[in-house]
Amino acid sequence: MPSTPHDRRYDHVVQRRLALGAEAVGAVRSLLVELDPTATGDDLQIVAAELIGNAFRHGRPFEDGTVALRVAWGATGTRIDVTDAGSGAVPALVDTPPDREGRRGLAMIDRLASAWGYRSEKTTSFWAELGSTAPRAGTTGVLATCRRMLSDEVSPPLDVLLDTVATGMVWPLVEYRTRGVEHLEIRAGAGAGAPTPADRAALDGACRAALDSSETAVVPVSGHVATAMTVVHGGHVIGILGVVCPEAEAAAAVELLLWISGLIAPVLGREETRQTEDFLVAQLAFLARASEVLASSLDYDSTLEQVARLLVPERADWCTINLINEDGSIRRVAAEHARPDRRGRLLELLDEHPHDPDADTGVPLVIRTGEPRLYPEVSDDLLKATANDPEYLEITRDLAIRSCIIVPLETRGQVLGTISLVSTDLERFRYGESDLAMARDLARRAALAIDNARIHTSRSRVAQALQESLLPAELPEIPGVDVAVRYQPASSRARMGGDFYDIVGADDGSWYVVIGDVQGKGIEAATLIGLARHTLRTAALQRASPAAALEMLNTALHASSQDRSCTAICARLVPTDRTWAMTIARAGHVEPILLQAGGSCTIVSRGLVLGLFSDPMVEERTIGLSAGQSVVLLTDGAIGVEGDAEARLRSALEAASTASAQEIAAGVPRAHDVDDDLAVVVLQPVSAPKNGAG
Repeated sequence: MPSTPHDRRYDHVVQRRLALGAEAVGAVRSLLVELDPTATGDDLQIVAAELIGNAFRHGRPFEDGTVALRVAWGATGTRIDVTDAGSGAVPALVDTPPDREGRRGLAMIDRLASAWGYRSEKTTSFWAELGSTAPRAGTTGVLATCRRMLSDEVSPPLDVLLDTVATGMVWPLVEYRTRGVEHLEIRAGAGAGAPTPADRAALDGACRAALDSSETAVVPVSGHVATAMTVVHGGHVIGILGVVCPEAEAAAAVELLLWISGLIAPVLGREETRQTEDFLVAQLAFLARASEVLASSLDYDSTLEQVARLLVPERADWCTINLINEDGSIRRVAAEHARPDRRGRLLELLDEHPHDPDADTGVPLVIRTGEPRLYPEVSDDLLKATANDPEYLEITRDLAIRSCIIVPLETRGQVLGTISLVSTDLERFRYGESDLAMARDLARRAALAIDNARIHTSRSRVAQALQESLLPAELPEIPGVDVAVRYQPASSRARMGGDFYDIVGADDGSWYVVIGDVQGKGIEAATLIGLARHTLRTAALQRASPAAALEMLNTALHASSQDRSCTAICARLVPTDRTWAMTIARAGHVEPILLQAGGSCTIVSRGLVLGLFSDPMVEERTIGLSAGQSVVLLTDGAIGVEGDAEARLRSALEAASTASAQEIAAGVPRAHDVDDDLAVVVLQPVSAPKNGAG
């Protein structure tokens, strides 16, 4: 590369040939670090990189694939020349923003260099000079500083970058952050001082206008102008930049924003992506925890209290949950505050000013319309509009309601109540659309849990009432025989069980004792129990034998249009001169047990399950029953499927062989491995019969 007339102004000159490629920019940076020129080193690296980058993008290398680099420096500054085998065409400095699509890289040189130019003969040379007094303030200095910061291996926090810009320009600079399509957050450059209220209002208007139009917006204010433009990354708006500056510097402000937008878009985009991902993960994790709470209990009042405690303080500063009573009034179920010392004030508001169901604001409005309400900012005017008296307004002001969400608890087209989330600090929670979406998702899950719990409770009550109606309210007294009955429903009462029992007196002085277990649960079981009791009562009134009574029931089951089955025991107790004669017939049921003082024995009687075969082959066995003995009839809630269940039952009964009928019934253990109803009937003669049966 030939010397230039400018070389005499410099003390040192170094020339290199660099292979023109992506590595050329790094090579020139390494060379400058090696030379360690004393003047404006950081800006020099930026300018050199831009010159090489320009040659890489738009130039033509020599035959050996290289370009020529010359660096000259001295007391007056530094000069860089980059020469390639260009075509002789003279490129122009383009008008497109230098950090946007279509850039040529020359605009940055124009901002940083004290002089620059090009020569085009057989070759093309671009050169730039940086004087030893290159400006550090203003647009040039600020951009150079930002470039240096962003060229580090670890990018600076965005706040630091914005503060650098604000400090260098001595203008209030604001970044409006967006999260999805939500609210705007103002973050002012700390180094510039806070904008005046008028500046703030103008800047707010400019930023919102830029967001709406996606174009640069300018709003005049008291000899100044507020200028704003959007920051775009990945094809969508991720932020807005705005400055307030003197009117004479408006053009420079627009140029500055173009540059800074290009610089921070990748940084802001990465931060936006990370925050969005973190936000979504946090939302899903929170909803998962809430779902666990909602599934933990069928007591929805206590469950909703746990949900409120989960929301506060993680998602709200305070929270209330309300449900609608059957009469249409609104009942508070839960109220939590992040500050225990403020919870009393919250309860004062809720207790002394209950919701009016006919009100057209807040919770009543959401209940009536089923539409959620989002208040990103709650103004004092809004508090006044919703206050029904001065005391209410005073308390709401004291509770510092700054942002609020009210969502309906709605399921199957019915609104059950509301969940209200309140923020007392906009820096902590300023609710937006994604917060509303989370709250609505939570409310749907909670409403479904409430509805399921109510259905379960309702079914349990119906089942219990139906079960009670199908079991005898009172058992008749058998003269000379103590009778004890125990009925214990299964722990899960969503559906009614199938155990039943009955005692019927015949007109000849005999007594029929029945115990059984029908197929199925719920209404199906109820119809079978009704059929079984009615049939066996009819057989007793006809003084049929126990086996004949079970066969009559088998015939009735076969006559039904549905597949139905039943296990049962029917025993006829007949008084004789000194003892009771007990005839027992069993059809697939748990064996009856005869207890005697000092031991027990099993009464063996064979018979198949009723309803499955036309001939159940029921056999009878008659025993004598006198004082000191007890007969225990029970269902399989005492047996289960455990191998040692029967042994445990026998052991318990043998230990109670001398106890009263009530004590024996109470001492029958439940099986541990099944959740089934348990019915027990104990017959215990206490004296000889007074009259024989006819």
